[in-house]
Amino acid sequence: ENRAGFLFEIVKQVKKQAGDDFPLLVKINTEDKLKNGLTVEESAWIAARLPAFGVDAIKFTGGTYESSLNISRGDIPAEEVLEDRTGWERIKISLIIRAMRKKFQFSEAYFLENLKKIKSGVSVPVILVGGLRSPEMMENILKDGHADLIAIGRPLIREPDFPSKILAGDMSPASCINCNRCFIRIIQEKPLRCYALKAK
Repeated sequence: ENRAGFLFEIVKQVKKQAGDDFPLLVKINTEDKLKNGLTVEESAWIAARLPAFGVDAIKFTGGTYESSLNISRGDIPAEEVLEDRTGWERIKISLIIRAMRKKFQFSEAYFLENLKKIKSGVSVPVILVGGLRSPEMMENILKDGHADLIAIGRPLIREPDFPSKILAGDMSPASCINCNRCFIRIIQEKPLRCYALKAK
């Protein structure tokens, strides 16, 4: 309750400044995957209380910078991560990468199971993000009532017209290969683009 108070105060002040006619969305984790971090049960408790502060929708994700691959599952581009590392630091990071590859393997809609435990207690629309690649799966998640809206991120870096293709009736999955090179390069303060494609 005390930790949630920080978020509730922010929401109250934003609502006060923005006014009732301005839609207010909050993005929170389903869980942090860190010791003493946010759990699914705590996230459900927080999400159930946010509408009382005037929140219009809640977007659910997971993980933090410190639990990195929990945010963006898939491969870890070890060469890019290790390119400026030497000695013991390089060995340590190599071991961390090996462990994380086993722990956070990619599967589509990887926060869906967490959201299923949360949604029933939330009185505003919920948005699911995280590993959504197939329009068919997105459609099924909405039809089954597990989420009210879908959000995508990495696929749009590689394929900005992906939503337009879906609207035009093309139901083929996003071409993002979940290599996470874009994620690593952003951390390294490089331009945002798909590094699996050759630069034009």
